[in-house]
Amino acid sequence: MLDACTVRWVCDVDAERARRASTSVGARSTSSLAEVLDDDEVEAVAIATPAATHRDVTHQCLDAGRHIFVEKPLTTTLTEAVVFADVAVRRGLVVVCDHTYCFSATVRRLRTLVRDDGLGELRHIESTRVNRGQPQPGVDVFWDLGHHDLAILDYLLPPDQRPTAVSASGSDPIGIGRACAGELTLYLDGTATAHVRLDWLGHAKVRTMRFEGSRWAASWDDLAEPPRLKFDSGRSIPVANGFEPLHGAVRDFVGAIREARPPAIGVAAELRVLQMLEATRRSQERGGAPVPLLSEGAL
Repeated sequence: MLDACTVRWVCDVDAERARRASTSVGARSTSSLAEVLDDDEVEAVAIATPAATHRDVTHQCLDAGRHIFVEKPLTTTLTEAVVFADVAVRRGLVVVCDHTYCFSATVRRLRTLVRDDGLGELRHIESTRVNRGQPQPGVDVFWDLGHHDLAILDYLLPPDQRPTAVSASGSDPIGIGRACAGELTLYLDGTATAHVRLDWLGHAKVRTMRFEGSRWAASWDDLAEPPRLKFDSGRSIPVANGFEPLHGAVRDFVGAIREARPPAIGVAAELRVLQMLEATRRSQERGGAPVPLLSEGAL
């Protein structure tokens, strides 16, 4: 599928960095987004810039009628994202945020287990995501690391176990003015909960999730090699993609454009994630109190 694509431009505010990157793919380079969008042969744009710039860059690309594949988050406010989603629908444009983990074989296997009652009645989800001293500009740890976990859970959970409320508490031990570590809880329809621990400042990188059901519990360590799901019974299932999940995400994006179909994980999924992230902000402002979520139809 990707053989149908040609990289025409690499655009970066650092012209020399753009030139070096463009050389490796045989593309032209520029430090001007307007120059890229003036090229009528450019059908789609991949946006990999700091989160705070996503609004302006996305707006320019949509205004120019281009399909968009953007790094998370789509924007840093839900209101802006809803506007962009509406514009995309009206103009027939594909807008995809990189919920890349959802294209991994392990997450897809977990989705089957959760949705087909393979674990029994879902009771609790526990997730830990830790980086080593890598605060990101413009967003807090929830909007950076937490976005991955919320995107995974949005993909995994069946419609009758959607989050109904979010509570969050964060800390800023290095004084950068936003949460560098934190914990959030998702209250799901029924009695199940999901707890996510996030930390930019850990001593070792951690990527683990655990799903507890009434029949079985399954654990996933994303850093283990080879990838596998482990069950409390001692049984484990090796899970291999055969391709890089990012490749799968981009392939689906290109396919959606070429085949004039919705992408597998479209902008609606990102709107649900952004609603949860905005709830983490309000919850922190309220001392960690749960913040109710709107139904999907109310977004």
